[in-house]
Amino acid sequence: MSTDVLLAAAIAFAVVGMLHLWFARDEIYLNWLLPVALLGMFAAYIAINEAIARAALAGLVTGGLVFGLRSLRLYRDHCDRLERFAGELGLCFSKDDQTYAGLGSRLADDRGRCVNVVSGTWRGIRVAAFTYRYADISEDPAIIEITCATTTIDRALPSMLIEPLGAKEYLRRRLGETNLSAFDRRFQIYAPDTDAARAALPLRTREWMLEHAKNGRLVVDGDRIGLTVGRSRMRQLPDVLDRIIALRSTFH
Repeated sequence: MSTDVLLAAAIAFAVVGMLHLWFARDEIYLNWLLPVALLGMFAAYIAINEAIARAALAGLVTGGLVFGLRSLRLYRDHCDRLERFAGELGLCFSKDDQTYAGLGSRLADDRGRCVNVVSGTWRGIRVAAFTYRYADISEDPAIIEITCATTTIDRALPSMLIEPLGAKEYLRRRLGETNLSAFDRRFQIYAPDTDAARAALPLRTREWMLEHAKNGRLVVDGDRIGLTVGRSRMRQLPDVLDRIIALRSTFH
């Protein structure tokens, strides 16, 4: 077998390995590392007879795989720590559970995946918290992660999404529409029937959102509610669960 064939096989193997690591971990730096690596491999393959090109190719492949493997190992270590911590709290942990993917998609307004899902009974209430990961392909592409929490309420309400207004719209409403309530100056309600959703949303819930979740998004889907809480660290999990339970209490 010729050297060219062996080198082409090595390149193909490295590309497949890096793609696997990229999608498995979603590390942001791999977003630029992968295309750079592919271009470097292509250039080196064209200049196959030059020793410098061979050395550069070997270093590129090795560096990419080392960074990818290290990233994957760190992610697995984090999952192991989170699983142990969830166990200490009497909760269950799953690295990849898509039970709440639909809810996460509404909360993020984008398609993605649920990872690091913690669920169980907390203070006598069935709850779940998860990280929702999706790709933002706007002007500054990046992998976005938000922490979400969810639970159920006793009675079903109209489906709705409540999200904070942007800065410009908030100022416009605050300065130009003095007859609006404090809630309506801060949040926007999206629903198939906005009037019915607004009438069904309890006053206590509006007050809680104003005080505790000015930058959060709330989804009500029948008897299930979901809330974004930014991006929280592992040790903040009890606080995240306490927040969704506190929000739940405003619906009763």
